[in-house]
This record gives sequence, structure tokens and C-alpha cells, in this order.
Amino acid sequence: MPLKILLFLVLSCGIATLIHAQETVVQGKLVDSAGHPLSGATMTLIKLSTGAGVAFSKTDSIGYFKFKITDKIKGEALAVKATFTGYVKVQESINSYADLLVLTMKPEVRHLEEVKVTSKVYIIQKSDTLSFNADLFRDSSDRVLGDLIRKIPGIDIDDNGTIKYNGKVLNNFYIEGDDLLDGKYNIATNNIPSKDVDKVEVIEHNQHIKMLNGIVQSDQPALNIRLKDRSKLKWINNADLGGGTPSKYTGKVNTMAFKPRFKAINNISANNIGNDLSNELTDHLSNTDLTEGFIGIATSRPAGIKQNRYLFNKNQMLNVNDMVKFRSGNTLRLNAYLLHDEQPFSNNSNTTYYLPTGDTVSYYENTISGMRTNHAQATLTLNTNTEKKYFNESFLVDIVGNRNNVEVNTNNTNVYQGLQTILNSFANNLNGVLSIGKSNNIVTYNSSIGYTRNPQVFRVKPGWLPDILNDSMAYLQSSQSTNLPSLTTDNNISFMIRKGYWQFNNKIGVNYDYKKLNSDIAIEQKNDNWLNPSSFQNNLIWKKLDAYYTPAIQFEKDRSRINIYAPIHYYNIQYHDNDNQVKDKLASIYLTPSISYFLKVAKEHEFSMGYQYGNAFSDMPQVYAAGIMQSYRSIQSYRETPLNSGYQNTYNIRFAYKKSLKMFFWNITSSYVQFHRYFMYGSNVTNTSYQIETLPIDNEMKTFNVSGDVSKYIFSLKTTVSGSAGLSRTKSPQLQNGFLFDVNNWSNSYSVGLSPMPVDWLRIDLKANYILGTSSSNSIGFQDQKTSQFKQTSALNFTLLKQITAQFSSEYYASYLNGQKIANCFFLDSYINYRLYKPEIDFRLSCMNLANERNFTVLSASSNIISTRNYQLQPRMFLLSAYFKL
Repeated sequence: MPLKILLFLVLSCGIATLIHAQETVVQGKLVDSAGHPLSGATMTLIKLSTGAGVAFSKTDSIGYFKFKITDKIKGEALAVKATFTGYVKVQESINSYADLLVLTMKPEVRHLEEVKVTSKVYIIQKSDTLSFNADLFRDSSDRVLGDLIRKIPGIDIDDNGTIKYNGKVLNNFYIEGDDLLDGKYNIATNNIPSKDVDKVEVIEHNQHIKMLNGIVQSDQPALNIRLKDRSKLKWINNADLGGGTPSKYTGKVNTMAFKPRFKAINNISANNIGNDLSNELTDHLSNTDLTEGFIGIATSRPAGIKQNRYLFNKNQMLNVNDMVKFRSGNTLRLNAYLLHDEQPFSNNSNTTYYLPTGDTVSYYENTISGMRTNHAQATLTLNTNTEKKYFNESFLVDIVGNRNNVEVNTNNTNVYQGLQTILNSFANNLNGVLSIGKSNNIVTYNSSIGYTRNPQVFRVKPGWLPDILNDSMAYLQSSQSTNLPSLTTDNNISFMIRKGYWQFNNKIGVNYDYKKLNSDIAIEQKNDNWLNPSSFQNNLIWKKLDAYYTPAIQFEKDRSRINIYAPIHYYNIQYHDNDNQVKDKLASIYLTPSISYFLKVAKEHEFSMGYQYGNAFSDMPQVYAAGIMQSYRSIQSYRETPLNSGYQNTYNIRFAYKKSLKMFFWNITSSYVQFHRYFMYGSNVTNTSYQIETLPIDNEMKTFNVSGDVSKYIFSLKTTVSGSAGLSRTKSPQLQNGFLFDVNNWSNSYSVGLSPMPVDWLRIDLKANYILGTSSSNSIGFQDQKTSQFKQTSALNFTLLKQITAQFSSEYYASYLNGQKIANCFFLDSYINYRLYKPEIDFRLSCMNLANERNFTVLSASSNIISTRNYQLQPRMFLLSAYFKL
């Protein structure tokens, strides 16, 4: 019913607009040089013959204006003039009443007499850009950009480094207006010195393509880092070198430049103190990672605890990010890295399945693993992004070699697992924007192609699961081999035209996906002969064609905007495996509509809601017939999976409140997802194995989420107070050991944080998180589960003298599972930093894990599964380091 009402409103508005369009009017939009709309500007319709104004208007909240043309002046030569405080006046002649005028105003530069500033300006708001003064948020303990950003209200950085503004993830990260890092912005937050940052700018509605500024609206924010003038004129070179006990070392050398025509962040680093260098390689803006292995040995890592507590590593990395800007407007960018990583790891666990029958299945595992990775990746990008032209082409090469050796003692039996993976990926992506005829007629095009090859060999010894693999006869070892070469290409073109308040967009394209799965299990018998059971061989060819046409309509007026999308897909999916006598084909047309509504409330608040319908289709990993060994306990095959696997309805609603100049932000978001599937995954669990099959049983999963964040800067305490809360409920069916039952999972989460400075020489950091989870079912014999996890961190930061800073910090973790004792852990850390000014060197003595906690236990439950996991931790560590310029 809500969808019908919205469609009726849109159609009604369209009819009214078409009737009104019979009048002669001049319509247009006023934007600044960055393409952001200017609200409240004075617009004047003037006669060119006399220069006299004949009509006057103001731009609305999104920069639009309109004049009625009377018969008296219809034959005159006319122009529109815009005036706005702080901008240079602009005037444009009217050549056609049918055109939508777009006027661009440039900031007016005024030379003022020198004045003495007595007040502190924390934030400046200009159009939809908030500019935070870094000097007023920074203190002497902040070493890098990430330390500074965490203190700014409205901005949140999670443990992975993902940045959100008022609850929304970024759609880009700029340094001096340039996209240097291609989504891997942890490189910037972990390496740019805090003292070199002048401003942190939040672009609330960022449109990365300058040609589309003021034409295609964006609701996603971006961050832009402005550096001090002195930092833009020279290279920034520094090093951080350290060593300590027991046999610990760390080192990083940075060379950075942020000049107008050349930007770079290059470094070489190595350590064995638990810092995972691959975190800097996380791409926060896209999911284009082609290098996925078919088999992966699951390695449990403790959630919530800092990674350097449990990670025993030895890694080295060379990271290169360089950008050259040519006078022609083109930019050439290279993003490349070489990573060598060794990660030994150990833990033990107890896992119990509570079946609806009242029976239980339990197993114990003590795991010692050693993973070695060599990873090389390079992306070369050619880009042109101006107000008149956009073109982007990138070429990616990605090569990964991975070896993972795992020794498991399960229920007093030793098992060895060894996985070797070689992943090779190549991809090219080309896209651009053209302006055809009138300035409001836009053509965009995209062409991408990617190839991946990923052979894997997985060995298990001694012979495991003989009843499944070897007719119940004991054997020495198994060797599972797989290879999945794949080729994917997507090509599309779209045409967009804007008429007044209406925008029409039509996209047409073709996506093609080709995969070939070859897999085999070799069994070494006790007589040293190798057998290859034909029942465990796959030779499957997969082809998927998606030809799509996506019409879209947008209506935008005053403070509101409605978008309607109606994608039409023709799918032709087919696969066959002659050896296993399986094949299937699907050829049909599907409609996947969506609608969204956006409203600007008052001056700064935003309300949005939307609905989306989608179809779900099986992919090649869900349709192979012969079993593939995924771990020593697990063999999986999917012979009966339908190609059209289900459909999904998604509803969402969001409200965001902000008072920018008071630095007060909060938001609340809710979503409801209804996923209907035409099949079920059924699992069969024993003390030694875990098998999955597909069964033709219709089922439905429902998920409801609501979450909110709040952030406020308290000027008197020089701190940002932040909090968040979330509620999630999922109802889903489970099929285990032949029994079908529904499970309800609830999760509540809460967090609060603040960092007050009661005096100039002391800052107190406080943060707490609490998560409560429950699992229940109406099924007879199901044991309801309740878990809770609590995390509290605190720190005292001292500025003792101008040259000396110190920190004492603590972390407390606790988890509880009904019927068991509370598992907890307490950490103490400290450092003292001495700054020498000539030459400029920071000497730091650090101590981590003062209490020498060596084990960490996590209690968890999911559906009818409970587990207790214990992890080995890094010992007490002393480290002396020096941070200095080069």
C-alpha cells in the first residue's frame, strides 16, 4: 500500500508539472564552483537592451529558481543575473526557454586589513561542506591523522578503519581534493602526521564526477584533508624505528608529498609486535576483490579484542601510492604494494550442537596454525575529471601465494591440514561521461573485464572420514585439488536528460560470467597407491548472461526528491557437468523495482525512506554435484539447488539530525528484510564430520534492525561525547540432522565514549561497549541461549612538560554464557614520550600487557550452537622506539 501511494503521488506531480509547463517559464539552478547548490541567492531577470531588471526571485533550498515570461517581454533579449554574498556576480543569456540554466558562482576574494582574532572558530559551514579546524581538536598525544579524526564530532572510525559521518559510510576520501588512495584510506589515517593537518572537511553530499555536480544528486558524504601550507611545499619524510623484549622489533619509513601536481604516500615497514600491515590495504569504497579461493581453512579470531593482543606475526610491506597531474587536466596514478606475512596462531575450543531431539553433538579442538602469504598488487589509473570532461580507466594485476599449515587435536586425535593457494587476477575498468547537445543531456558508459585463476591443493592426514571417502576403509591421507578459472565482463551505456524538476535516465547493458570448475580428491591407500574416486570429481561449466535495461525517473522540487527505478533483466543461466550427469538452464525476464524518497527537514536535517525488490540466483559454488572437502570435518555438495533461488523485499527508513555550528549530530536508521527461498540448506552434524545438502523446501527468513548514533562536542570539557545503540532480530528456519525448526536470534548493543580535558595537562579517555544476544525456539528440546559481552577501555593522557607526554591505559573484557562462569581479561599498557627539538626526535618507551595476561576466553552462542574458545596472547612487551624526520 505505501508503494502504491508513492507511485500515485509521483504520477500526480508529473501530470501537474506537464500542465503547468504549457506556460512560458525560465528555470535553472545556481551552484558554486564545486557543484553544490546555493540557497537564498538573489536572482534577477534583466533586459539586455537596457540592463533593467524585470523580475526577481530567490533560489530555493536546493538552488532552483524560476521566472514566468510574460507576453510583453517574450520577444526581448533576456538574461539571468545571480548575486550572493561572498561570491562573484554571474550573468547568463537566455537562448532557449526549454533549456535548464545552470549558473556557476565563484567565491569572491577580498583583501582585508589585518585584524586580531580573539575567538576560536572550531567549524565553518559553507554550502554542504563542514570544515573543522584541526588545531582546536589536536593535542600533543596525537601522532597521525587517525588520532585527530577520532576526536571530531559526527565522525566515527571503527576497528577496521572504516569512517562514517553521522551514521553514513564515505563514498570517497580526498587529500587536497585528490583521490590518491583509491579507497585504501587507512594508509592516510595511519601515516599522515597529525601536526601537518590544517582542516578536516566533510562534504555531506559528495558527487565525485565534477561533470555531474548539480545534476546527479548524492546522499553519501566524503572526507577531504587540507594540509598546512608548509606541508604542501616540501616532502614529508619520517621514520619510526624500535626494538624491545622479548626479541621484538618494529620499523616504518615514510616519504610523502602533497604538492598541487604531485602527491605521494610511499612507505616500507616491518614488525613482529602484532601490527597487521595488511589492514592498510583494506578497500573501504568498493567490493571488487577478485582473489577469492574456493577452499579456506576457517581460523577463528577473537572478536572485540585488539588484534595486536593475539597476533603473532612477522611481516614486511612496501606500499607505493603516487599521483601525477598534467597540465592537460589528466592524472596518472599508481597504487601498488608487496606484502610478505607470516602469522602463527594457536587456540582451543569446545563446540556443542543442541539438537531439537534433546541430543547433543560435541567436539573439542586444539589448533596450532602457521600461515604464510606473499601478495603483490598494482593498479594503474588514468583519469580526467573536470567540469567538461570525465574519463577513467584502470588496470589491475593481483597475485597471491598463500600456504596455511594447521595441526588440530580433536577429541584426542591429531589431524594435519595443509592448504596451498595461488590466485592470479587481472582486471580492466573503463568508464566516462559525455555531454551531448544541451548541457543537461548526459551519456555515461562503462566497460569492465576481469579474469581470475585460483588453483588450490588441500591435504589432510591421517586419512579422515573414511566412511564417506573410502568405503569405510582406513587410508593414509587425502589431497583435494580445485581450480576455478573465471571470466567476467560488464558493459553498459546510459542516457540522462533533465527537464525542469524531472530527470530521466535509461541504462542498457550486458553482463556475462563464465566459470569452469575442476576438482578432484586423491586418496593415498595404505599400500602407497593413490586412487581418485570418480564420485568426487567435478568438471562443471557455468555460463550466465544478464541483459538489462534500467529506466529511472527522478522528481526533485524544493526540499524533496523521489527516485523510481524499474530494472528489467533477461537472465540466461546454464551449467552442465557431463561426468556427474547434472545440468540446468534458466531463461526468463525479471523486474526488480525500487523507490526512494528524500526530504530536507528544516535547514539541516534529513529524512529518507525506500523500498527495493530483488531476485536471488544461485552461483556456481551452489550447484556443483560432487563433494569438495572444505576442511577435515566438512564435505559439501549441492546437487538440487534451483537456479532461481528466491526473492527479497527490503524496506528502510532514516532520520538524521544535525546542528553543525553547535557540533551536535544524531541519526536513527531502521530496516526490514524479508527473504523467501525456494530451497534449504540441510546439515548433518556428527562428532567427526559436517555435511551440507540442498532440499526443495520453501522457507522464509526475516530480519529487523534499528540503530542510532549521537555525537556532541562539549566546549567546556574539550571533548566529543558519543553514544550508539542497536537492536537486531532474525527469524530463520534450520534443518539439522533431519529436523526442521525455527530459531529467533536477538542482539542488543550499546556503546558510549568521551574524552574530557578537565585541565590542560590531562585528557581522560573513556569508552564502554555492551552486547546482549539471545537465541530461542518453540521447538521441543531446544535450549534457549543467552550471551553477553562487555568491553571497557580507559586512558589517562598526561602532558607533563612541553617535552614529555605519557599515557596509562587499561582494557577490560568479559563474556558470559548462561550456565557458565564469566570469562574475563584485564590489560594494562603505558608509555612515556620525550621530545628532543634539535634535532627533532621523539623517544618513546612503551610497555604492553603489563599484567602479562597470556590467555583470552570468549563465550558465544548462535542459534543452537554454543562454543568456548581460548586464545594465546602476546606476552608482556617492552619497546623503545624513535620517531624522527629524515
